[in-house]
Amino acid sequence: MRRDAVVGVVGALILVVALVGVFRYESASSPSPSYHEGAPVALAPFEGSAAPGMDYNFPVPISPANLSRVEFKLESASGATLHLKVVSPDGQSREQQGSGAVNVTFVVAPPPTEGAALNATAGAGNWTVTVRVDAPSGPLPVTPPTALPGGSSGVAYKLSPTTRSYVAG
Repeated sequence: MRRDAVVGVVGALILVVALVGVFRYESASSPSPSYHEGAPVALAPFEGSAAPGMDYNFPVPISPANLSRVEFKLESASGATLHLKVVSPDGQSREQQGSGAVNVTFVVAPPPTEGAALNATAGAGNWTVTVRVDAPSGPLPVTPPTALPGGSSGVAYKLSPTTRSYVAG
């Protein structure tokens, strides 16, 4: 009978050790979180006036973590032709032109593969924006002129940067 009791206790210990091993394996290999793009976040817009044909360069600091994309929208109600050029902190350049509204979009980082970590600093830094407005042919719309440095008037524009970041979920 003692022999049966010893065999029973050893069997129970082996079963407990096996269950603990399975539990530790499952908790150590839990699936990594999946990521998707979060809602767009509008940054503070830049508003200004541009003399026709002049390039205006300025930095746009962007700092959110885990960026997936950065979008820039240039608008003017004047009917003028808008030129928008954007250079990312890592030197990539995109430009568009048109009237009404012009958009430039950068995909900063592709979705991470399963098990891969996000690049928290991708896209962060100063983005260089160049704005040029060419006056429309014909008379400008009747609106109060906007004073530029030096006393000249120009065409009003608005630049709206928007970011999207990856979120777990």
